[in-house]
Amino acid sequence: MLLVAATAPLCAAAPDAGAVLQGGDVAYRRALGPAASARKLNNDATSGVRARRIVTRLVVGAPAIDPAARDFAWAVNLVADPTPAVTVYPGGRLLVHDALLSQTGLADDEVAAILAHMIAHSLLGHDTARVVERAGADFTAADPNRRVLAVADASAAVLPSVRYTPEEIDAADRESVQLMARGGFDPRAAGSAWRRMRSARSIADRAPITEVRLATLDAAIRDAIPLYEDTRARAAGEAAMQRPPMAGPQRSIR
Repeated sequence: MLLVAATAPLCAAAPDAGAVLQGGDVAYRRALGPAASARKLNNDATSGVRARRIVTRLVVGAPAIDPAARDFAWAVNLVADPTPAVTVYPGGRLLVHDALLSQTGLADDEVAAILAHMIAHSLLGHDTARVVERAGADFTAADPNRRVLAVADASAAVLPSVRYTPEEIDAADRESVQLMARGGFDPRAAGSAWRRMRSARSIADRAPITEVRLATLDAAIRDAIPLYEDTRARAAGEAAMQRPPMAGPQRSIR
């Protein structure tokens, strides 16, 4: 498992956030098991490091979406699969098909755009609402173990194939470019990333890429550029402060 050195939130608004988090963790571990048994888990070390590095930067801005986002231990695992796809389980667990990084030709900022969009759906509670609905009466059971298992079963059934509404997609797009900007990724890459992913089955099915969506996304990108430029300026200033002072001109000793 590739652990990301950052924390972030997810579903503080859930009726039983603890059950959602625990159930999400159970579902995530269940998903890893078959992939590991089939030797399809984290086979591409280079892509794994790349994905972890990108997510680590993105989740810096997660608390701005969900203020309760300070206790999640994010994790990223890659599954060998030719279809680009991303599933975010409650608690900040990402299961990424390695094709997203190795076969799409997307640059880091573009990969960040796709990952940020899926993370944003989780932080906004879009996934949690569907999980809780699928869990039904079991989610309000008196037995806490029953609630956790209900969330785990619902997460496994729902999350890999959620189809988002246009309103949810617009909200996730707006927040995703903000996540990018706070992480130092150029939000303009979101426009190119989604245009390039139009033919990508799974991702494009879950968040359809229409001309209306792209126009709305372009407007959100313009709004995020000042934040991105500020993030870059602050990073440059911090780097300058950490540089050792330059040596002055040497004098000849006579």
